Amino acid sequence: MTNSTPKMRFRRSKMLKKTLILALTISAISVQTLTESAYAQITEDIRYRAKNTGFGITDIDKDGFSEILMFDDNSGFVRVFKATAANTYEFVKEWQPNPTNWVVGATVKSQIPQADFDNDGTLELYLSDNKGNSWIVTPMGDVATMFD
Repeated sequence: MTNSTPKMRFRRSKMLKKTLILALTISAISVQTLTESAYAQITEDIRYRAKNTGFGITDIDKDGFSEILMFDDNSGFVRVFKATAANTYEFVKEWQPNPTNWVVGATVKSQIPQADFDNDGTLELYLSDNKGNSWIVTPMGDVATMFD
C-alpha cells in the first residue's frame, strides 16, 4: 500500500503540470484573440436598453439589404433598423404589437424567425413568448410605415 501512494502523487503531479501548461496555452490564445480581431468596426455602435431581447435579421422590404428587428420584452416594442447600404443601419421605427392576449412581461427567446407561413411569397415574422402564446405578423410596404 505504501508503494502505491508515491506513484499516485507522481501521476497527480504530472497531471497538474499538464493542466497548468494547458491553462497557460489557453490564456495565451485568449489574450491573442482579445487583442487581435479579424473584424473591424464598420459603423457606430447601436446602443439598446433591453432585457431578454429577441432579434431577427431579414430583408423584409425586399430591397436587397437585411433589416435588423429587435424585441424588448420590458416594453413589448419591436424596433426596426433599416439597412441603408451594405453594413450600414439606421433606426427607422419603433412598433408595439398589440395582438390579442399579449402577456406583459413575457419573454421572447433569442430571435424573431421569419418564414412564408401562408405561401404568398412574403416573409412573415413569428413572435412567441414564454407563456405559450405565438403570433404571425405580416410586414407590408416600406419598413418605415409597415408597422403603423
